[in-house]
Amino acid sequence: MYGLSGASGRHCCLWCLIDGSTMTKPLAERSMSQPRNLHQLETDHRQFTESGGNIKRAKFFNNVIRPHLLDVPIDHVAIPALHISLGVFAKLYDLLEKAAHELDIQRACEEGKMVPSETQETPTSSFENHISRIRHAQNLEQEAEHKMAKAQRLLEIASWLNLAENADVQSTPPEVMQLYEQTSKLQAQATELENQEQAIIKSTSFQFRNGPSVQSLERVLREIGVERQAYHGGSFIGNHIHKCCQGDNMQRLCALIATAVPEKLPQIRQRAEEVASSYTELLRLFAACHGGYSVSRKLADHEIETLDANIKKFIHRYRATLPTASITPKMHMMEDHVIPWIRRWKLGLGFHGEQGAESIHARFNTLQRTYANIKNPTERLKAIVKEHNLSVLPQVAQMRP
Repeated sequence: MYGLSGASGRHCCLWCLIDGSTMTKPLAERSMSQPRNLHQLETDHRQFTESGGNIKRAKFFNNVIRPHLLDVPIDHVAIPALHISLGVFAKLYDLLEKAAHELDIQRACEEGKMVPSETQETPTSSFENHISRIRHAQNLEQEAEHKMAKAQRLLEIASWLNLAENADVQSTPPEVMQLYEQTSKLQAQATELENQEQAIIKSTSFQFRNGPSVQSLERVLREIGVERQAYHGGSFIGNHIHKCCQGDNMQRLCALIATAVPEKLPQIRQRAEEVASSYTELLRLFAACHGGYSVSRKLADHEIETLDANIKKFIHRYRATLPTASITPKMHMMEDHVIPWIRRWKLGLGFHGEQGAESIHARFNTLQRTYANIKNPTERLKAIVKEHNLSVLPQVAQMRP
């Protein structure tokens, strides 16, 4: 709509000219970037076109590659609360899922070193099969080490016999030759076992979401009524975020990561508890931010200050907990643009966002069922609109033409 190249560009923000590297720095360590305006968009696009319009050079023109279609001033474009929450929560959940998968890998490696019980059943999942193959690979490694050690002992014996019995004779005694042959065979067998071990290690794996820790996350999501969109890369929708932010759902989401690791693996269990604790706090802070800016009502000054503090706490904790994780454009919008917009209008972002319009759909669907007995479609629509107007502005009933 405003001609920018997209979220992957160096200057991807619609509201300011910040670049990707500056986004990574806390707001306290930098100044607010220069805001965009329509005149700047026109200038950048003209210069981009005059330079040849090469998309690879868009970053030198603030990533403006097309003329803007709207003449609405950029400082009148509402900050998209729903998209911020969807993007930030999806980022946190993806990182949590990856951390859980790493725990599953560590657990599989450790359990692979353990001697299986005599009553252990045949593997029934890719995770159990992964552990079984690791155990097989480690058995091959031990057997190879045993053969190599035996070959080394035979080589030492053969060398000693050769020196003791053949000091003045050029030919090697038959018994020594036999020892050398046995040594060569053992070394070849050990090398073959090592090759088999490496082949198993390289080939064995389990699917990303098949480990017990990751599956515990999916189980909690289902319990709280969150079914990710299978045909959209497993993405979330707005209602999913609201459900996850309710009550202790964030804590439940993380707690099972720790309990999914058995106590017989104390080091991994401790690491799982650390992961659960870190992400519980991160998600709790995110929920406070989401609940603060997504409302569709007037906000008092103290509510705005509380929201400002919560956003700063969340961003600070995110950077401290996940120093190598990227700061996404939606996190930048939360950090830099949410509070200035709310301070300007004194209203939650939900008031200016699409959630208000979407909620009207549900209201009209209810009224449609209420007045379904009116056969004339025009009269039915008039009744629906009248009822809606009265519910939104009750004082209309007292007005007279």
